[in-house]
Amino acid sequence: MRKLTATFLSIFLYTSALAGSTPQKEVTTSAYPQEEGYTIYDVNFEGPVNSSSATAISLVLNEANEQDIVRLTINSGGGTIKDLHTMLIAMKDTKATVFCTIDEFAASAAAILAWNCPSLTATPKSVVLYHKVATSFLEFMFAGRLTSNKIDEISSKLKVADILLYTFYLKGAMNTEELDRYWAGHDVAVDADEIVERHSRPERPDRLPRR
Repeated sequence: MRKLTATFLSIFLYTSALAGSTPQKEVTTSAYPQEEGYTIYDVNFEGPVNSSSATAISLVLNEANEQDIVRLTINSGGGTIKDLHTMLIAMKDTKATVFCTIDEFAASAAAILAWNCPSLTATPKSVVLYHKVATSFLEFMFAGRLTSNKIDEISSKLKVADILLYTFYLKGAMNTEELDRYWAGHDVAVDADEIVERHSRPERPDRLPRR
């Protein structure tokens, strides 16, 4: 299995391209009612994990019933923890059968979303990327003087991100070597074959490694 290391430059160029594309498509949904009485929803998610995409995806998952099928295709550079949480709750509570496919790229929050899908596949050459949260600092870089409240908000986001990555490790998405690289501040990427193979494993009972 190949192990890939993504450079900061490649991530920056990719996420900049996502942010700079006009218009940003984000989420498109097509519904196909079946003669048998259920509906197949094809949800194409391209763009950031934000309030808009979280609302669109959650709406489909919440409205679909237990006979319905949701096919979610993900190609995203990630986004906010708050909006990821909204998606994860909808994913957990949906009555529909959900199939997810990573199409090219799922990073950060999008990688965690993909991993929490009940069924996961990936197109050839797709990559999942997890990395230390850095965008929290960018949110306040041009917001004037950092107050204690802003510093607390940044700290809280970083802690939540670390907890999510620990859960990622426990569910088999990362091995110990990769987790060590994460704690050291490096970006870790896994190719499509490895993504699918790891997702099929049962949850790991390993003890959390010491930082």
